[in-house]
Amino acid sequence: MRSVPRLDVTHSGDRPTIPMRGQGAAPQVARRNPSNPTPPSQPGSASRVGGVCRQAVTQPPANTLKSPWSRQKRQFQNPTALAFLILVGLAVVIGLASIVTSGTQRTEVAESPNAPSATVEAEAATSASTTIKVAPAADTQPSTGAGDFLENLALSSVVSIDIYSESELCGGGTGSAVLDGNFVLTNLHVVEDSKKYDCIVDKIVVRYLEQVDELPVEGFTAEIIAINEPSDLAVLRLTRLRNVTKQLRPVAIGEGVSVNEDLFIAGFPAIGGDSITFSRGIVSGFLQDGGIRWIKTDAQISGGNSGGPAFNSRGELVGVPTKASASSGGEIVDCRIVEDTNGDGQINDRDSCVPIGGSFSLLSPALSVKEILKEAAG
Repeated sequence: MRSVPRLDVTHSGDRPTIPMRGQGAAPQVARRNPSNPTPPSQPGSASRVGGVCRQAVTQPPANTLKSPWSRQKRQFQNPTALAFLILVGLAVVIGLASIVTSGTQRTEVAESPNAPSATVEAEAATSASTTIKVAPAADTQPSTGAGDFLENLALSSVVSIDIYSESELCGGGTGSAVLDGNFVLTNLHVVEDSKKYDCIVDKIVVRYLEQVDELPVEGFTAEIIAINEPSDLAVLRLTRLRNVTKQLRPVAIGEGVSVNEDLFIAGFPAIGGDSITFSRGIVSGFLQDGGIRWIKTDAQISGGNSGGPAFNSRGELVGVPTKASASSGGEIVDCRIVEDTNGDGQINDRDSCVPIGGSFSLLSPALSVKEILKEAAG
């Protein structure tokens, strides 16, 4: 309750060388001059037998020089040599084409430094496949700064609870929509009678958010249907007021937390106004007490935050702010009454104390939350 010690969630970042194509014209086979045919029987002539070109045995005159071209001509008239040269030529062409293609591809990559690599594509695929949805009914996702997903969760699932006694406001706190969205989880001390503060509960009003920078709007009345004293938890059943169409979305319940894990806390501490406040901290440790494994956090908890959600980085509720700056014996330490936490216009012993300086607060764990929800649903 705002008038009772609460959890302060104010917790508290070659270029390839491209070979030139073959230079020079390809050798061509000399054609016979029809006007001056060489008889097959004369020296230097060739006769065709069985499709094979045979050179005449007659030797040329001693003073006659054979030109390189005449030797090449005879070689090209040899089918075996011609086939070999064709094969070699094809191999060279294929090799050149491969080198040119490879060089072009490397050049394109070099000229496009922003082109996605296989590694980047693989990382993107992994990231897309591991995207985690926040809650069964909330389609929000945590962002890098946690701002968007916290706001979405707050707008859909976090509520303010006001307690009235004889038509006067005498306390309050924060809650989270659970089960099918028609129920709210909070601290027992937020909604129970308090003789110390003369707050005998007559009416419980639940308010929801339309904008995170505006005050919550009255939308439901509530009644207690389940309690768990050791873990200081309670579940309320909502009754919608006339003309209210707001549908709350249940939060997802986490499996647990580890030391140094980030926590994001939302609530209505009444400090700095009654609009919703977000804070961040870590899991500082654990405390086994009264059969409950309490979660220690360095997040400051003040009046009005009691009963609200402590989310992990996946948007799951993993704890409920319950004890502000409390010792293991329940004594409130380093906490003073300096704010009008219950909103009655006065600062007195009916207000909850506010932690001053560094402190550690306790959260009821997700395991206890699951137990009471099972009871409420049964």
